[in-house]
Amino acid sequence: MGLDFVVLQRDDDDSPENWPAHELDARRANDPDPIVQAKLREIYENDFSPEGMAASAEFQGWTGMPLPASFIFWIFAPIGILVLWPILLIQDLFRLMRDKRRKIPSFEAWRATLLNRDPPPVVIEFGPNCPPGGRPYPAAIVQWYGFRGRVVQPEYNMLVAWWEQKAGLEMMFFYFNELVPDGPRSEVSFEDLELDDCTIADMAALFEKMEADCVEAFPELAAAADENPHEEAEFGPYPDRGLDDIASPVDLTMIRGAARFFKFWQGRGYAIAPDY
Repeated sequence: MGLDFVVLQRDDDDSPENWPAHELDARRANDPDPIVQAKLREIYENDFSPEGMAASAEFQGWTGMPLPASFIFWIFAPIGILVLWPILLIQDLFRLMRDKRRKIPSFEAWRATLLNRDPPPVVIEFGPNCPPGGRPYPAAIVQWYGFRGRVVQPEYNMLVAWWEQKAGLEMMFFYFNELVPDGPRSEVSFEDLELDDCTIADMAALFEKMEADCVEAFPELAAAADENPHEEAEFGPYPDRGLDDIASPVDLTMIRGAARFFKFWQGRGYAIAPDY
């Protein structure tokens, strides 16, 4: 159903032994697989250990007295000592008090909180070939569950092929683009988008429009995707609506995943590429 992660472009050596994707394992937190649950418990025990609680605490030490650095310091020092420094100390005190009120949830309660997120987070494990410089934060490596270049190519996804013909747009222009830069929505229409001008915001808008058109044209298929998004089923053909092939609710799920994926990455400053 697509990937649970996306690999960001590196600026240095991208040989296999230096590329984290080769040994990256990402699974959703609601996966009953014992390996996933064991990894979740490991994360839980690490986050709520004394060291983990100390690292995540708001209070990281009292604000020290400013040291003289220049002649200007002696002019403004009374203001800083009498006004600003007490304010900083009061803020430190409130941080310390909030930290003392923190409670450690049970593993079950913590996991339930994760599963209430939509979508639930993933468990990430880096392989031995992944150097420290290749380990971006989870927010920078885990995508929004659903987009993978191949699953929204027209030759594999019948709804994408239908929309491509309806919109008069050659979708393959995207799949051969090495990187899509971050950036605002282009002023031109989808039909006039050029390879070098396509942005992440353009892709988000394109797949959102594709989803809306598919839902409007095939409401019964959309209802099935809403109920069981990952269950294969046959709908069609619909020659009266321009769909001469059989489509599946999963086709729409893939389109929705692509829309969420690009919307999630819009404005985050990363250039991204289709991942196969």
